[in-house]
Amino acid sequence: MQMKREKLFYDRLEAGMRLRKWRTYYGWTRREVAERCGLTEKYYSDIERGSCGMSVETLISLSKLYGFTMDYLIYGEKEDEDSDKKRLLLSGLSRLSPEKQDYCLQMLFLFMERITVEEEKQ
Repeated sequence: MQMKREKLFYDRLEAGMRLRKWRTYYGWTRREVAERCGLTEKYYSDIERGSCGMSVETLISLSKLYGFTMDYLIYGEKEDEDSDKKRLLLSGLSRLSPEKQDYCLQMLFLFMERITVEEEKQ
Protein backbone atom coordinates (compact mmCIF):
# COMPACT_ATOMS: atom_id res chain seq x y z
CA MET A 1 0.00 0.00 0.00
CA GLN A 2 1.44 3.32 -1.07
CA MET A 3 0.85 6.36 1.14
CA LYS A 4 0.14 9.70 -0.43
CA ARG A 5 2.54 12.41 0.58
CA GLU A 6 1.06 15.85 0.92
CA LYS A 7 3.23 18.51 -0.63
CA LEU A 8 3.80 21.44 1.63
CA PHE A 9 4.26 24.87 0.14
CA TYR A 10 4.93 28.34 1.42
CA ASP A 11 4.37 31.69 -0.22
CA ARG A 12 7.86 32.60 -1.45
CA LEU A 13 6.76 36.11 -2.36
CA GLU A 14 5.46 36.76 1.17
CA ALA A 15 8.60 35.28 2.73
CA GLY A 16 10.72 37.50 0.49
CA MET A 17 8.71 40.55 1.50
CA ARG A 18 9.30 39.73 5.18
CA LEU A 19 13.03 39.47 4.54
CA ARG A 20 13.08 42.77 2.63
CA LYS A 21 11.11 44.48 5.41
CA TRP A 22 13.59 43.46 8.09
CA ARG A 23 16.66 44.06 5.92
CA THR A 24 15.58 47.63 5.22
CA TYR A 25 14.62 48.10 8.88
CA TYR A 26 18.21 47.28 9.87
CA GLY A 27 19.58 49.40 7.03
CA TRP A 28 21.46 46.50 5.45
CA THR A 29 22.13 46.02 1.77
CA ARG A 30 21.40 42.76 -0.02
CA ARG A 31 25.14 42.28 -0.38
CA GLU A 32 25.68 42.63 3.39
CA VAL A 33 23.00 40.05 4.19
CA ALA A 34 24.32 37.68 1.54
CA GLU A 35 27.88 37.94 2.88
CA ARG A 36 26.78 37.41 6.49
CA CYS A 37 24.88 34.26 5.48
CA GLY A 38 27.42 32.88 3.01
CA LEU A 39 25.15 33.41 0.00
CA THR A 40 25.65 35.09 -3.32
CA GLU A 41 24.01 38.48 -3.69
CA LYS A 42 22.02 37.20 -6.70
CA TYR A 43 20.66 34.22 -4.76
CA TYR A 44 19.61 36.42 -1.84
CA SER A 45 18.04 38.92 -4.23
CA ASP A 46 16.09 36.08 -5.89
CA ILE A 47 14.86 34.95 -2.46
CA GLU A 48 13.66 38.46 -1.61
CA ARG A 49 11.83 38.73 -4.93
CA GLY A 50 10.23 35.33 -4.33
CA SER A 51 11.60 33.90 -7.55
CA CYS A 52 13.29 30.97 -5.80
CA GLY A 53 12.94 28.97 -2.62
CA MET A 54 15.42 28.47 0.19
CA SER A 55 17.38 25.48 1.40
CA VAL A 56 17.09 24.48 5.04
CA GLU A 57 20.60 25.82 5.62
CA THR A 58 19.60 29.19 4.18
CA LEU A 59 16.43 29.27 6.29
CA ILE A 60 18.47 28.62 9.41
CA SER A 61 21.11 31.19 8.51
CA LEU A 62 18.59 33.94 7.74
CA SER A 63 16.50 33.16 10.82
CA LYS A 64 19.57 33.44 13.03
CA LEU A 65 20.73 36.66 11.37
CA TYR A 66 17.39 38.40 11.77
CA GLY A 67 16.60 36.79 15.11
CA PHE A 68 13.24 35.28 14.25
CA THR A 69 11.89 31.76 13.95
CA MET A 70 11.81 29.80 10.72
CA ASP A 71 8.03 29.59 11.14
CA TYR A 72 7.85 33.37 11.01
CA LEU A 73 10.10 33.51 7.97
CA ILE A 74 8.19 30.82 6.07
CA TYR A 75 4.61 31.35 7.20
CA GLY A 76 4.58 34.80 8.76
CA GLU A 77 3.36 33.47 12.08
CA LYS A 78 4.22 36.01 14.71
CA GLU A 79 4.52 35.18 18.35
CA ASP A 80 3.53 38.48 19.95
CA GLU A 81 4.64 42.09 20.25
CA ASP A 82 6.99 41.26 23.13
CA SER A 83 8.71 38.72 20.89
CA ASP A 84 9.35 41.47 18.33
CA LYS A 85 11.01 43.61 20.99
CA LYS A 86 13.10 40.70 22.24
CA ARG A 87 14.11 39.82 18.68
CA LEU A 88 15.26 43.39 18.03
CA LEU A 89 17.35 43.41 21.21
CA LEU A 90 18.88 40.00 20.58
CA SER A 91 19.58 40.71 16.94
CA GLY A 92 21.27 43.98 17.80
CA LEU A 93 23.38 42.37 20.51
CA SER A 94 24.34 39.41 18.34
CA ARG A 95 26.09 41.73 15.89
CA LEU A 96 28.46 42.98 18.59
CA SER A 97 31.62 41.46 19.97
CA PRO A 98 31.27 39.57 23.30
CA GLU A 99 32.95 42.45 25.13
CA LYS A 100 30.55 45.01 23.67
CA GLN A 101 27.62 42.72 24.43
CA ASP A 102 28.67 42.63 28.10
CA TYR A 103 29.03 46.41 28.13
CA CYS A 104 25.58 46.91 26.58
CA LEU A 105 23.99 44.55 29.08
CA GLN A 106 25.62 46.38 31.99
CA MET A 107 24.36 49.70 30.63
CA LEU A 108 20.87 48.27 30.11
CA PHE A 109 20.70 46.99 33.69
CA LEU A 110 21.87 50.36 35.04
CA PHE A 111 19.27 52.13 32.93
CA MET A 112 16.49 49.78 34.09
CA GLU A 113 17.53 50.28 37.72
CA ARG A 114 17.40 54.05 37.28
CA ILE A 115 13.93 53.88 35.71
CA THR A 116 12.68 51.74 38.60
CA VAL A 117 14.03 54.19 41.18
CA GLU A 118 12.43 57.15 39.37
CA GLU A 119 9.09 55.34 39.13
CA GLU A 120 9.16 54.61 42.87
CA LYS A 121 9.68 58.32 43.60
CA GLN A 122 6.50 59.25 41.76
